[in-house]
Formats: sequence, structure tokens, C-alpha cells
Amino acid sequence: MSWGQKIYNPLKVGQAMAQAENADAKIIRAAQASAYEGYTVYVQDLEASS
Repeated sequence: MSWGQKIYNPLKVGQAMAQAENADAKIIRAAQASAYEGYTVYVQDLEASS
């Protein structure tokens, strides 16, 4: 499954990543500025993967 959300503010990107980690998600690739504005990050939901 994939899910997308556009976040343009770097502070909010960090907050979203922290929220995902607090929910026991695994950060596969840290946030990087996207060529199409905003940021991209890859996260794995360990519960959904089992």
C-alpha cells in the first residue's frame, strides 16, 4: 500500500516523521526535498507488513 501527503514546511515534515516513528513505523528513507515541491519520505508500517 502507498499513501501520499504533500507537506511543504520542513518543520512539519519533521513532526510527521516523528509521529510515524512514535507509532512504530520504520523510516526507510529520510525526508528529501522533492523536484516537484514539498518533500518525499518512505515509511514502512511494520504491523501492516506482517
